[in-house]
Amino acid sequence: MYHLWSFSDHGNLLAPHRFADALQMDLVSLAGYTGIPLEMLIHYPASLSVQTYMRSALRVIAVLIENDMEVDCAIFHYLNFPWVQFGFRTAEQIVIDGDVEKFVKYLLTEVFYPPGKSPEKEYITESN
Repeated sequence: MYHLWSFSDHGNLLAPHRFADALQMDLVSLAGYTGIPLEMLIHYPASLSVQTYMRSALRVIAVLIENDMEVDCAIFHYLNFPWVQFGFRTAEQIVIDGDVEKFVKYLLTEVFYPPGKSPEKEYITESN
């Protein structure tokens, strides 16, 4: 997923066009998910809503990858797998709805590391 990063004078930014390509979505859909017009997405990729959405999505995908999923499989699950515990929403829908913290916590505490098993790796948090 390293190819999603675009570097600028303003620090590390995720590139919307690369993000959309990796997740096989068009920029119009990405603009809708971030809640900003397409023209703004194209001309202001550093906007808070754009970067927050993409970082949240990558955070969920990273948790899936770090737990022995191939990148393509993690992206497929992110886009298509309905989570019963979250009203049959996909991870993508969960991110769009802003339930990222709850979902990541669920993945780490109930799916990948149930009680009695502790994670060996440090995961991306809001403060990272």
